[in-house]
Amino acid sequence: MLLYCALGLLLTYLLGLVYRDAQQFENAYTTFTNTINIVDSLRSKIVSGDAARQKLADEYNRVYQNLIEICLELNQYTEAIEYIERSKARSLVELLATKKNYPKRDYYSTQNDYQKACTQLDQLRTKITTKERELEILTRNKESEERNYDYVVQLQQGLSELQQQLNQIFGEIHKIDPSFKLNQQIDPISFSQIQTLIDSRTCLVILHITDQQIIAFIITRNNRAPIVRKYSGKDRDRTMNRAFAYLRLYYRKRSNWWRNQLVSRLKDLAKILHIEEILSHLPTDCDRLILIPHRVLHLLPLHALPIYSDETGSFCLLDKFPRGVQYVPSCQILQLTQNQQRPDLHKLFAIQNPTKDLSYANLEVEKICSSFSSTQVLVQEAATKAALNTARNLKEAHCIHFSCHGLFNLASPLESSLFLTNEERLTLGEIFGLDLRKCYLVTLSACETGLTNFASFSDEYIGLPSGFIYAGSTNVVSSLWTVNDLSTAFLMIRFYHNLQAVQSVAVALNQAQLWLRDITKKELETWIEENQLPLKPAVKMGLRRRLYQLEDDAKPFQDPFHWAAFCAIGQ
Repeated sequence: MLLYCALGLLLTYLLGLVYRDAQQFENAYTTFTNTINIVDSLRSKIVSGDAARQKLADEYNRVYQNLIEICLELNQYTEAIEYIERSKARSLVELLATKKNYPKRDYYSTQNDYQKACTQLDQLRTKITTKERELEILTRNKESEERNYDYVVQLQQGLSELQQQLNQIFGEIHKIDPSFKLNQQIDPISFSQIQTLIDSRTCLVILHITDQQIIAFIITRNNRAPIVRKYSGKDRDRTMNRAFAYLRLYYRKRSNWWRNQLVSRLKDLAKILHIEEILSHLPTDCDRLILIPHRVLHLLPLHALPIYSDETGSFCLLDKFPRGVQYVPSCQILQLTQNQQRPDLHKLFAIQNPTKDLSYANLEVEKICSSFSSTQVLVQEAATKAALNTARNLKEAHCIHFSCHGLFNLASPLESSLFLTNEERLTLGEIFGLDLRKCYLVTLSACETGLTNFASFSDEYIGLPSGFIYAGSTNVVSSLWTVNDLSTAFLMIRFYHNLQAVQSVAVALNQAQLWLRDITKKELETWIEENQLPLKPAVKMGLRRRLYQLEDDAKPFQDPFHWAAFCAIGQ
């Protein structure tokens, strides 16, 4: 049956290409929609795990991209947005929806029986997801699979056993609740549903890159259709070339060229993307912006794009939106996380400088702790993987803060990690196995924690933030490059101070970023005194050396390198 569907999928897709090339766009539209229905049918029939569904998404994402371009040719912009959404972060959306799928309480005679069934589901789903991620890492290429052959076979056998256990529990639950299904069917989100996710003073901007062009879709609460800005093929090529040039400089060893060129590249990108024109289409009372980037745009600090300059200085997107600039991987993920209201912010769990080489990490975490009534901190050598996995307060924490080193693995994103003590690492694959359902915010005060796999053809959102979102956190703050420990410490201290007042992650972070950008040397010294920062003598001397040559009105952290790396992702 699956072979028949796969053959039908290929033939239908090829027919769609014929119609497209003949510019019979209506026929192409019908044919490609039929193709996508077959793809979704195949995904629903796959029982061998998320990796197999992801492979199918990678192979047939081209169908979505062709259909999106056909919708644009037909000026069917709302349909284009809906198909963009169906193609974005699909595996993560399905994982999130399935994770929250439980039998109905009314079918159970006691709360204990119901809770037992839900707990068994949670435990098996977590184990299966963690092993699937580990298996993906080991089988990412033929060489790795052959080198780890015995362990791969062991993992596959373990997965098969866990799947059998899950099927057995499903059978038991199904006898009690006949309507329960293991895999939650995801209904595509409509344009009207997207509009309900934002209020009248919020705008959502989707930036989508096709093979031919870049399209900006501007969505407001009340407009009947999106405002669409199409960029030329030349603008598209310039954007891609500039982005890859930036990445080449960034990954060049022991080079600061990317940092030295950051300001000029942001100015250039603002011109190519015609940011001023996009802003001109927004309602005058819009004070909050949600961005959904695509491909390489995930790697760039769009919130720091300059919009104008005057005699007082340069201003960026953050200056224009007092209720914040935030990012989401897709509208469906925003929808799935939006109802998770967790206003409590008094329990903190933190990892503090496990490698003992971050001069200002201790200051950062010690000061942040003063904003919480309940704290648990794994300090330096105490921050082992075993201690993290057995910490009871981790599951109960409202905020989780990692002040450590981080690394995004471009070759194998699931091996991206946060560094612990004794050269141990908490990998993305392991993060998927954490239980953080009570967590409102995870802050990754480390390097490269916001980078994602831009090379994935399916636009799957694969990076450390996706792991923490799946684990249960509704918000993640992460970084786009190797950050400076001094400016990061000041930024984080101010961020948590703001968070206690505004209880909006995006607003608290954006306010802290603007504060760090604009603060003068004199104001910084006064702020340190007034806040009684616990500076140790060596740290105080190091700070004095960094600042002593500056004039009192100089702004030591004005460079976007210091304040623009961090992004607010999620709710």
